[in-house]
Amino acid sequence: EIAKSSEVSFKYNKTKAIAPDPFDILSPKAAASITQNSDISFTWNTATSPRTKTPATNYYVFRSSVNQNAINIKVNTDSEITNPIYNYRSTLTPGTYKWNVIACDAAIKPSESIDNTKANCRESNSSTFIIKK
Repeated sequence: EIAKSSEVSFKYNKTKAIAPDPFDILSPKAAASITQNSDISFTWNTATSPRTKTPATNYYVFRSSVNQNAINIKVNTDSEITNPIYNYRSTLTPGTYKWNVIACDAAIKPSESIDNTKANCRESNSSTFIIKK
């Protein structure tokens, strides 16, 4: 677009939201065994902007049971995550769980859904972990 004022004209580009580059989750590793009611440290590679290579501004961690029709549940309900780590005090029952992360280049409002269909978000690969007694 071209913006004009009485003294000067200049051209500028409107920047569209863009999803971060693909990134990988690191731990817990696939099929890691975790004792029930213990802390779980979820870690992943930093997701970066494909344009500026700056880190994503927000991360959202999800987990679900691997059972059929399992619902993805947001783990970090207490705060926004701005670094590629989240420590979670597990209250999960024994079983196998899947987890993944969605990175966004802007905070998501509480009223908005968080998924990889948003123009400014990217979903990581997923991995599993096993909760044992």
